[in-house]
Amino acid sequence: MNTIKHIFSRYTLFLWSILKPLGIWGVFTAAALDGGAPAIISVFAGRIADTGRDPVPVMRASADLIAAHSNIELLWASPRELLNIFQADAAGCHIITVPHSILGKLETVGKDLDNYSLDTVKMFYEDAVRSEYQL
Repeated sequence: MNTIKHIFSRYTLFLWSILKPLGIWGVFTAAALDGGAPAIISVFAGRIADTGRDPVPVMRASADLIAAHSNIELLWASPRELLNIFQADAAGCHIITVPHSILGKLETVGKDLDNYSLDTVKMFYEDAVRSEYQL
């Protein structure tokens, strides 16, 4: 309880500006885990994105919140696309859960966009030919 009082009395405005996306429970969670056993805070960033909100500010705020707590790691859960791997890293996440469907796309990282577009057009053309559709 003293940790929470200290945080609120000294850093209320600063913390609230950072933690507003997390809500009050984010503050309580970090304070409760402070100095304890190793812990992982899992934020379902993909589910946040499913609501039309950008999960990156929430993840950055979470990373900032736990930065002073060496026993706490941040996990980006439920990624939806390959870009989320890079976003998680840039936001300061320690862990990201990635399904095989997304890992399989790692070979496209850095691919020339013109060539990638051409490959896509060829794929559509080949699909059309295989369908034997006649106009």
